[in-house]
Amino acid sequence: RAVPILEALDTASLAASLDHSNGTLRDNVQRLLVHRDDPAAVPVLMRLARDGRRPVTRMQALCTLDGMGALTPGLVARALNDPAPGVRRQALRLADHWAGQDEPLLEAAVRLVNDPDPTVRFQLALSLGQWDDSRAAEALGRLALDRPHDVWIEAAVVSSSWRRTGEILRVALAHPPVEGGAPAGDGRADATLISRLIDTLGGSNDRKSLSHAINAVMARFPTDQPLEDWRLAAAARLLDLNRGSTKDAEDRNHAFLRRAGETARNSRISVPKRTLAFRLLGRVPEERDADRTFLGEMLEPNVPVSLQIAAVGELARFGETPAFSEIVRRWDGLGPEVRSRALDALVGHPTGPVALLDAVERGVLAASSIDAAHRQRLLDHPTEAIKRRASRAFEASRPSSRTAVVDAFRPALAVAGDAQRGEAIFVKTCATCHKFGGHGHEVGPDLAALTDRTPEAFLVAILDPNREVDARYASYTAALKDGRLVTGLVAAETANSVSLKRLDSQLDVLLRSELDELKTAGKSLMPEGLENDLKSDALTDLVAYLSSGGYRPKSVAGNRPRTVAQNAAGVLRLSAETAEIYGPSLTYEPEFGNLGYWHSRDDHASWVVQVDRPGTFTVTMEWACADESANNPFELQMSGTTIRGRVGGTGAGTWSHYQSIFLGEVTLAVGTHRLDLRPADTVHNALMDLRAIVLSPRVSLKKE
Repeated sequence: RAVPILEALDTASLAASLDHSNGTLRDNVQRLLVHRDDPAAVPVLMRLARDGRRPVTRMQALCTLDGMGALTPGLVARALNDPAPGVRRQALRLADHWAGQDEPLLEAAVRLVNDPDPTVRFQLALSLGQWDDSRAAEALGRLALDRPHDVWIEAAVVSSSWRRTGEILRVALAHPPVEGGAPAGDGRADATLISRLIDTLGGSNDRKSLSHAINAVMARFPTDQPLEDWRLAAAARLLDLNRGSTKDAEDRNHAFLRRAGETARNSRISVPKRTLAFRLLGRVPEERDADRTFLGEMLEPNVPVSLQIAAVGELARFGETPAFSEIVRRWDGLGPEVRSRALDALVGHPTGPVALLDAVERGVLAASSIDAAHRQRLLDHPTEAIKRRASRAFEASRPSSRTAVVDAFRPALAVAGDAQRGEAIFVKTCATCHKFGGHGHEVGPDLAALTDRTPEAFLVAILDPNREVDARYASYTAALKDGRLVTGLVAAETANSVSLKRLDSQLDVLLRSELDELKTAGKSLMPEGLENDLKSDALTDLVAYLSSGGYRPKSVAGNRPRTVAQNAAGVLRLSAETAEIYGPSLTYEPEFGNLGYWHSRDDHASWVVQVDRPGTFTVTMEWACADESANNPFELQMSGTTIRGRVGGTGAGTWSHYQSIFLGEVTLAVGTHRLDLRPADTVHNALMDLRAIVLSPRVSLKKE
């Protein structure tokens, strides 16, 4: 069909061309009209915006008028009643220009709160945030109530709530959720929405709205049934945010707080509900001592771990020496997870480090029971007095030079480690912040993705973590206005909050209004001093596990992995038969005596060698590779040396012609070493068929 020459049309005819079925043509018409900016187009565009045959024409006419600065609020208000949802949606977006200036436009917008089209309701929730008007707040609340589990509407409502959060929260609290969750569309608020609105309100410093919300949650609780989970959580968060006038709120709501105390103590109530109730303990002054004693009693081995962790957190919230004493005197009975949370609570609180170091200095708590991560936080504490006390307390376990520590442990690499034992050590020591081999948490770097997996590289990473620090894994310390310190990686940031990820992968979401300071010393979140928790043989086993890639070698017929020793001439022949085989496709082919089917980047082979005559060795590989599969890159790592190259072809169409190829040199000391060979990139066809790697002394060696 004919394509019109748009540039040749006069402005009125060009505007009339907007009523065309072809979208590309309409886009070009819109572009040309905006560039011309000719008033002659305005009457035609207004007619098309009102009466155009196609919804897309009416919508694009509105947007073209907007681009020309000729759009009117009356035309937008008319478009808000358009039968096509796409036109209504764009009209809502364009109405933002007159937010707070045109009453009829707001009235037309809020009438869309029950619009049948979800995209129109979503845009309405986004646009109403531009209107600083109680009617907009009421409409936002109704949008959330009508579809309480719609995550898109909820996100839009929270995003738009910043002007009048208190009013929107008031609407939500007037229609609270029912226990167990309310079905969509029943006109009740969603517990998640209430929580997010409370956090947003906390950032606004609107004390009047906070006080109203506290009363709405706590003064009108049901007396003939258990307290709902959402109400317990909301009450605790509101009281935390309302620190400036907490006492008045508590005085008016003691009945609720006492009911929450009964819930916390009732062993027949579910653990999750009791955990929520714990957060409200200690807020009635005359019952504070009894609540503190009760929380201390919850730190017994027969109490569920989740309740013990909750008790530790609430004792830290009390923020006083008797509360910390409840934790310290039960220290020996705390399990690993609870002890870690207890150290987090003590080290992060303004007065907690003093109580902790007092216990260490009195001999009540052994310095060795404080793990390396928390020792490091105390040694780097912003308060000089605490840093000095910590330095004295941990003097015996604090080396002066990390290089010296690495050098002292380097002989551990000369011994063949047990990867299976190393796996257990990883789970105990490293899994709190690293995920590897199916274990642990994703806080620090992905160890499986490291390119240098040599034992030397892992030794340095474990004992000297600050030698090279990736900015993504630098530790940040947030000082809060209430005196607390929170340490972790910056996992996420929004306009009003910062999320720090702790070593155990738990997130601390901090409102920016709570922050006094956020800074980093450029150090890794991984602590120094792990050698105090690892003996030499344990470090050897751990390095063996990490070097293996977190996998057990395959069991393949004819393949018998074993330590390779030097022959009489000092040569080390690493045959395919003696290799450890890893990866999805690599295998040993006994009929050819080679390692074949290198199809995946995760395929790799490892050998363990014993050197008793040290020196410099030339490295050669015996491989076969059909020319059509040639040029795949490989990487060979051994004792801190990395040799990279590409596999050359050894004949067209054949995998049976082997050649011995010189690769480079490596210097080996006396001891046990590990050699690792793997593809350096995605494999095209197949990497090679490998018969052996041969390490030959550059000069004749005699056995010492």
